[in-house]
Parts: sequence; C-alpha cells; structure tokens
Amino acid sequence: MRHHRTRPFGQSVTGMRAASMLMALLVVGMLIYRLKDPGMVTAFADEREPEASTVVAPAGDTDAVVPGPNDLDEEEVAAIEKEFEKIIDRAPLKSREMTAYWRLLGWSHTQTFAELEKRAANDVPFTKLWEQPEKFRGKLIRLRMHVRRVVDWDATEDQPDDQPKVKKVYEAWGWTEESRSFPYVVVFTDPPEGLPIGTDIRAEVVFVGYFMKVMTYKTADATRGAPFLLGRVHLIANNAGSSAPPIPEWLIPAIIGVAMIGCGFMIWSNLKARHKPKISSLPRDLSVDSAPTEGAFDFGSLGTAQASSGPAISLKPTQRGA
Repeated sequence: MRHHRTRPFGQSVTGMRAASMLMALLVVGMLIYRLKDPGMVTAFADEREPEASTVVAPAGDTDAVVPGPNDLDEEEVAAIEKEFEKIIDRAPLKSREMTAYWRLLGWSHTQTFAELEKRAANDVPFTKLWEQPEKFRGKLIRLRMHVRRVVDWDATEDQPDDQPKVKKVYEAWGWTEESRSFPYVVVFTDPPEGLPIGTDIRAEVVFVGYFMKVMTYKTADATRGAPFLLGRVHLIANNAGSSAPPIPEWLIPAIIGVAMIGCGFMIWSNLKARHKPKISSLPRDLSVDSAPTEGAFDFGSLGTAQASSGPAISLKPTQRGA
C-alpha cells in the first residue's frame, strides 16, 4: 500500500521548473548588469534631441578661424571638383586623394562651428551617403554622434603650402541614432576640452563637416565601409567615467556552463519521468495483506473451483430481492 503525504503548499518543484527558474534568474542578472551602462539606458529612452545651441559645450580656442577660401568661393569649388575625380568610394584612403583631404579640412578652418552648422544638412540618411556618395561629396553635413573611439595621428608631410601646417589630426568613430550599428569616421584638428582619447571611450558630440567618400575598413571577419568626413566637433556629454565595469573573463564561461548543466538536468528529468513505472495503490478493503471480509471474493477458492464440474464464478446478474 502506498501512502500519500499531504503538502500544504502544493506539489514539490519539478526538475524542469527548477531549471527554468535558474535560467530566468541568470537572464535577470545579466539584464541588471547591462543596465548599469548609461548607454543601454539612453538606447531605450525616447527623448527628443535638444538643440545644439543649448547643449554644446563652449568651444573656446577650438573655434579659431584661419582666413582662406572655402566652398563659398566658386573658383575653389571648381578646383576641388577636379580632385574629386581621383576619389574612389568603398576603398581605403589613397595618397592621390590627399589633396582633396587637406582642402576640405582647410575649408572647415575658415569658418566657426556655428557658421558651418548653419549651412549644414541635418537629415542625410546613412544609406544615401552609401549609395550616392558622388551626390554629397564636398557637402556640409551635421551629425550627432555616439563616439566610441578617438585616435590621434601625426599629420603627414604632404600638406599644401598655402595652408597652415597641421601637426596632429584626430580621427573619431561613432554612430548616430539613424545609422545605429553602422559607424561614421570623422577627422578634425581641434578637439574640444574634455573629449577622451582612446579605443574604448564613450562621448556624445556634434560634428559638422564636409563629406569626402565612403572609406573601407577591415574587421575580424569582413571588410566594411563608413562615410568619411572632415570638419569640426563640439562635445555634448562625456560618459566615459560612468560606463559599466568590464565583464570578468570567467563570467561568460560560467554562464555557459550553468546553462548546459540546466539543459542536461531538464533532459534527464524528462527521460526519467517517461521510464518511471506507474504504481497504483489499492484501497484498504482490497489489500492482499488483509483478511477477507464478509461479501469479499476469496482468492483461495479459485483452486477448488477449477476442480468442480460447474463454473466457479457466475457472470449472470443476481435477481433483486433474492
């Protein structure tokens, strides 16, 4: 006879439920860890972008102007059109393209950030620059960027003689709300105060400059392209100090190991439940260990019944009132 234990709070937790609860806790833990990163929070926020005049930090000496021709000069525009013929899109930056490179960078030095921003296009989609680069070459474009990489380089010696010599150039990589995971590459010579330099930084900037080409770059698995622009940049916010701490090297293997153990436990529990024999318990009055009661069938009479000529058990229903 099988005895059942009464559980005041319901059935016990099965193996599958325990594994599911464990996996849910791991997912919640990872979400909490990632939400420590302000960049994750701002990605979900639905806020309207404030005007640049109210959020851009004061430029100070970074807005110095150098007299010279720019894209407002017809002769200068005609001269650079010939240089544009040497540019090849979806290719690395070539030495023959450096004349146009320095000319566009020089144009940005002849105007303040506010003057450039006033004439710049603010709604050029990433896909248009990618598919029609020749249409926007030499045009002013404004970008609000989430910068993740800023590298400084010593300027090359092939600078034009009619422009002030530049000792160092800065190259920033970042994305916009419209481009998402597709980056832009922008070059400038006057970084604003507070802009971090490094290969893993977080900063919000507004860039205004001239589009030159779609430049390719190599990743670990492929060769990709990014719009390449030259101009000026202003800092909006710097979140480098508030980013989430780096993930420990042991955390990801540990999560994978726990997930594999949980999946294995779930499979083992299901297989065990399928192969477990079903045992039904008998009522007390039909237990083979108890003595026969009045009116109960006597299993011991089966042997005697087989020896008789008549049937041992009548299958006909009894008459009522007999």
